[in-house]
Amino acid sequence: MKLVAALSGGVDSSVMAGLLKEAGHEVLGITLKLAPDREGPADVRRCCSVDDAMDARRVAAILGIPFYVFNAQELFARTVVDAFAAAYRAGLTPIPCVTCNTELKFGHLLERAQALGATLATGHYVRKVAGPHGAELHRPADLDRDQTYFLHAIGKAALTATEFPLGDMTKAEVRSHAGRLGLPVVDKPDSQDICFVPQTGAASLVEQWDGKGRQEGAFVDSTGRQMGQHQGVHTLTVGQRKGLNIASTQRLYVLQVDSGTGQALVGPQEELNSGGLLARDVSWLLDPGELENVLGDVVDVQIRARHTPAVARVERLADRRVMVFFDQPQFAVAPGQSAVFYRGSRCLGGGVIEAPLSAADPSRRAGFHSGKHGSQAA
Repeated sequence: MKLVAALSGGVDSSVMAGLLKEAGHEVLGITLKLAPDREGPADVRRCCSVDDAMDARRVAAILGIPFYVFNAQELFARTVVDAFAAAYRAGLTPIPCVTCNTELKFGHLLERAQALGATLATGHYVRKVAGPHGAELHRPADLDRDQTYFLHAIGKAALTATEFPLGDMTKAEVRSHAGRLGLPVVDKPDSQDICFVPQTGAASLVEQWDGKGRQEGAFVDSTGRQMGQHQGVHTLTVGQRKGLNIASTQRLYVLQVDSGTGQALVGPQEELNSGGLLARDVSWLLDPGELENVLGDVVDVQIRARHTPAVARVERLADRRVMVFFDQPQFAVAPGQSAVFYRGSRCLGGGVIEAPLSAADPSRRAGFHSGKHGSQAA
């Protein structure tokens, strides 16, 4: 099989390429240069930088495979970083890795692989399983490295056209293979969650990226009383408690942010509990017939990367939007994050959280547990 190995310069993608070469495949290594040349915070760890490309080139030389670097800086800046900054200015908490996967790795790079008559292979920790309706996306063997949450939006066609050789391996096994293969990245640290954000945080990246600086606003309570000042809605996220600097006898949390007025609503922790959510831009890794068996039935919903999935029911609205109703209220449903749907280990798809629903909402829970499958069905 002819395969394009997506090389990031890290240990995972390097081992992936090495294992494919050992298995007798024709392997071609490609790195996307994503790090923008435009000035940014000094301490930022560039995503897919020149150093990473050099590491990937050294790995390719050791493995004896052809290697190329494709420049995708402008596409990355326009589709990922610009959108990230705009979302924070709008009072959202975005996940740029989802956009990068959809637009760059399983969009731009996949198209290049297909133009070469090859199948794309990546070092993501996910499993592709052959199901009765085609390829299915499942959680990996190493659940601590699970990346299905970030790949939920790649689409059924991209899933079908990509291989994930590390899905049945642990990180320890991957590093062991790196040592056995003599790869120079064997001890290279894992990249951080958002690789283009500096140690000073997302707010500083946003301020320098769009040049708008800080735009201060007011903290208010449910009565409209001002409780203090903040440095801009781009510095806040729903559920935040630390760093508010509000003098109060009770612990206050960010409940909601309004980019139009610049106000941030604060209140007690219990007011962050939501009975459900509204999601937009929903995409599915399902055939139409499978989707009909999901809508209105019970699934597990993950509302952030480190969230334990919650039992819920999904109802479809128009324009790729859905309503999600939790069996039990969930804490800190943050607009801009992803709501990703599962049955057992299988990732069904997901969308962008538009708004939480009040925990006081009855959520149409009558007969909630009468679904055909139950939350842990395979």
